Amino acid sequence: MIAQINGRPIGFVQIIDPAREESRYWGDVAPDLRAIDIWIGEETDLGKGYGTKMMQLALNRCFADPRVTTVLIDPLASNTRAHRFYERLG
Repeated sequence: MIAQINGRPIGFVQIIDPAREESRYWGDVAPDLRAIDIWIGEETDLGKGYGTKMMQLALNRCFADPRVTTVLIDPLASNTRAHRFYERLG
């Protein structure tokens, strides 16, 4: 899904079923999980709440399915800003 502000693309969110993902990137995982990747394109769009809104919408979409119990994320260990972001969202 592409996030836009006033028609301008600012970011991208991907939601996948990691148990069905062909590359097996997530390994052997239980069914009914989801994995989310989120990107904000331009540095000038960081820190404005766009990522928070994108993630809230993505989480709502994931948990709209009552079978989904967990969402997986995998920020780089060095991306401390992303760690804080995900921690803030719970």
